[in-house]
Amino acid sequence: EELNEIKLVGAMDCACLTVGSDEYLVAVGTGKLCVYKINDTVELLSELNGLGESRQISVSGNFAYVSSRADGLFIIDLTDIKMPTIAYRMDTLELATGVCSADGVLAVTNRHIGCEVYDVRNPYCPVRKGDFLCGEAQSVWLYDKYALIGDWINRQVRITDISADNFGKEISRFQVDGFADGVCAYKTSPDATHPFGRVLCFTASGHHSSKLKNRRKYQNSSFVTAEMLADGYG
Repeated sequence: EELNEIKLVGAMDCACLTVGSDEYLVAVGTGKLCVYKINDTVELLSELNGLGESRQISVSGNFAYVSSRADGLFIIDLTDIKMPTIAYRMDTLELATGVCSADGVLAVTNRHIGCEVYDVRNPYCPVRKGDFLCGEAQSVWLYDKYALIGDWINRQVRITDISADNFGKEISRFQVDGFADGVCAYKTSPDATHPFGRVLCFTASGHHSSKLKNRRKYQNSSFVTAEMLADGYG
């Protein structure tokens, strides 16, 4: 059921933030961050400009982490929801794209130059923990002591240990039917079959399928047909 429509002009990504009984939507795109209150009605509370080529966002605690491609990464203090401020801006190894923060750890992927990991228990003073190569990394998700990487061009998800003892050690990888785009992990509730629950990994397979060998076959088509779907389009 659609409750409200929010017109986010130029938005690239968004995340939710809960403060007490209030719900907020934090969106980034076209170089700015917008905060909306979304309890019963939609209300734009604040905007913050000057965030470069903003691409993805992750919210943890009262801070937002925004990847901005060639402009690096911005850490935004949302303590005063009506007046967000830039807490820190860092240069990254290359084109900052994927970003995830959880439990005082920040991971940011740089497309071709790997994933950087930081200690952000003090978001005003990040401490670099290291980096590792992981294909063409489009996205990253943190779960337990692992970083899950959406390796776009290689059509796979890579799972890497980022603990102090095994930092950068790849544990496993699996192929997806299409270019690996967004990725996340989720632990299910216990049930009769799985008394301890299960950890599931979800990945979006991008806008092409690995089954479609000729990428240009349908480039002039104006609508999708059953034949195109059977051929692996989409």
